[in-house]
Amino acid sequence: MNDSVTTKQPIITLTTDFGPGSPYIAEMKGVIYSIHPGVTLVDAAHTIAPQDTLQGSFVWKQVTEHFPAGTIHLAVVDPGVGTDRRLLLVETAAHYLIAPDNGLFSEIVAQHQPRQVIELDCPDYWLNPVSSTFHGRDIMAPVAAQLSRGEPLSRFGTPTEKPLVQRLPEIQTGENFLCGEVIHVDPFGNLISNIRRQDWDAAQTPTACRASCGDQQAAGLQTTYHDSAAGTPIILFGSGGYLEFSVVNGNAAQLLDAKIGTPIRVEWASQDS
Repeated sequence: MNDSVTTKQPIITLTTDFGPGSPYIAEMKGVIYSIHPGVTLVDAAHTIAPQDTLQGSFVWKQVTEHFPAGTIHLAVVDPGVGTDRRLLLVETAAHYLIAPDNGLFSEIVAQHQPRQVIELDCPDYWLNPVSSTFHGRDIMAPVAAQLSRGEPLSRFGTPTEKPLVQRLPEIQTGENFLCGEVIHVDPFGNLISNIRRQDWDAAQTPTACRASCGDQQAAGLQTTYHDSAAGTPIILFGSGGYLEFSVVNGNAAQLLDAKIGTPIRVEWASQDS
């Protein structure tokens, strides 16, 4: 490993679409601990919607932002498992990232230029035999474990081109509206949209606006989840800098029967009106 991005206590984070409590998570941990018992494993997120690489990319980027330099981040959202899609190890200025090359790297590499990109094509570091349906356990987990022990990146495979990048859905803008969509539902049922703070500012969106999602409307941009009475729909910018549609002390996803892809529209009075 590159000493400039190595932690004294190796850390591996796990992000998957397996669901909390899945035995697949324990299997991956077992492989990692068998190779490197001294590593610290962190369950970052296991509630990615099944096979949703777009949501996985968004959440994975949020996860990686606050870990110390040298952390190894392993993500397994792998609808193409067993096919010829690449498995990659990416080194950035601060972290190591291991995942299938199916769009999961998109949000991270959009902000952090890769230093090295390695295709994991050296079977010396894989389990034997390799299941065609669980490369997270049999290829990516052992590579992450060996990397945490200090094995250099060059031993895991062949240098290759940058990962596949899939952008978040484009927002629509007009003279007096912004329209985006839900890209993530957090455990509280808050609906996180693809409308970023910079999009809001670029459209000169006033605080006195109205947002709609499903059959619910929220009046005005709020600062906290408790700026309105319980049960009130609100919009605010969350910790990641994206606009959220929420319900005070409630679950917006359940109330609106909303999911990833549900539209969120923000409107305000035209200056000419």
